[in-house]
Amino acid sequence: MKNRFLIKNTKIKVIGIGGGGSAIVGQLAKKIKKVTFLAANTDVQALRKLPHKVYKFKFGQDLTHGLGTGMNPELGKSAAEKEKQRIKRILKGQDLCIFIASLGGGTGSGATPVFASVSHELGNINLGIFTLPFKFEGEKRVQIAKEALAKLKQHLNAFLVIQNQRIFKVIDKKTSLEKAFFTLNKILADNLASLVNLIYEPGLINIDFADFKTMLDEIGEKFYFNTAEAKGPDRVDTVIKKILSPVLFDFNIKTAKKILFNITAGDDLKMKEVEQISNTFSNLNPYAKIIFGVSLLPSSKNSTLKVTLLVVGDSKKKKIKSKLAEEEKKPEIKKKEKKEEIKGKKVKIKVKRQKKKKTKKKTKKQKKRLSALEIKKALQEEERKMLAEQEKWEIPAFLRRSPWKEKIKALTRRKKK
Repeated sequence: MKNRFLIKNTKIKVIGIGGGGSAIVGQLAKKIKKVTFLAANTDVQALRKLPHKVYKFKFGQDLTHGLGTGMNPELGKSAAEKEKQRIKRILKGQDLCIFIASLGGGTGSGATPVFASVSHELGNINLGIFTLPFKFEGEKRVQIAKEALAKLKQHLNAFLVIQNQRIFKVIDKKTSLEKAFFTLNKILADNLASLVNLIYEPGLINIDFADFKTMLDEIGEKFYFNTAEAKGPDRVDTVIKKILSPVLFDFNIKTAKKILFNITAGDDLKMKEVEQISNTFSNLNPYAKIIFGVSLLPSSKNSTLKVTLLVVGDSKKKKIKSKLAEEEKKPEIKKKEKKEEIKGKKVKIKVKRQKKKKTKKKTKKQKKRLSALEIKKALQEEERKMLAEQEKWEIPAFLRRSPWKEKIKALTRRKKK
């Protein structure tokens, strides 16, 4: 009863900011129950088109006069900052806030960081789901989106980035623009609905909000979620293949730090199937923290197997950061070493030049003609050296009667004189 009470009182609010984010929330509201939906926009006309289930939050009327921000994120930021107290009131007391925005425009890129920072200060758990512009929308929009994402990371526990360009992997290029966005929003709605249902609906092996808090206890982590269904004898293989194919999301599942998954099936769910699915996810990263649950469907829905997956963090993130830090330091060291080497080379060159100069001087001196007095002194010096050497050693027996003996005696006499 205590667990049920906690599950029922978990407050989740999905906030769409700007034109794109509000449109996505409008479609999610039709699919997901037990969640509060909010659309925040400076464009009053765009808010009027949304379903009645979505609470409308108008802001920045004094700056935009009820219109959009015209791809000016600074205007969107200023409009949101003026409404901080109102934002605080609507986000207070929430357990989980999910921010959705199409980055690259003015309101979504400028105002979303303000909403996220207020929610972070209130102590809420914050998720972000953001779409990035198509290539044909131009580099300016892409740059605005990247700058906004950099500001958002510090206020979010985890975030998911969807490249709009990837929609072409799901649809044909002849598909209309409206249908393309509808397909993208439907994929998001299906995945988010499955995730939210895990919190509110008890299972055979239950996953509750406490498990989500464990998954989302850090700041600025990437996350990935997906849902897949299959029927028939090969349903396990089919589900695994579908769920591990992130068509829209840019995420490396194999480096995940935390993995949460839930298996939903009828009474025909076999232990072998549970083991196969569990082994697949645990083998992605043996060091990852794993939380899993099992939910049983009514008997009328037998033979359908559904798996919901939430993956958070990158186990290689810290290693990559440390490597980058080392690489950043290395060029500085190399530069210093190069400078030292260059200096050393200069010194060596100088030394070599000096040596060459000295040798040239010596050769010049050798070429000079010596006087008779200098020659005599040189000969005397040589004789002195010879006598010194002879005194060190005794004259061998075979030299005593040789003519060398007389020469040596003559030399010693000269020395005495």
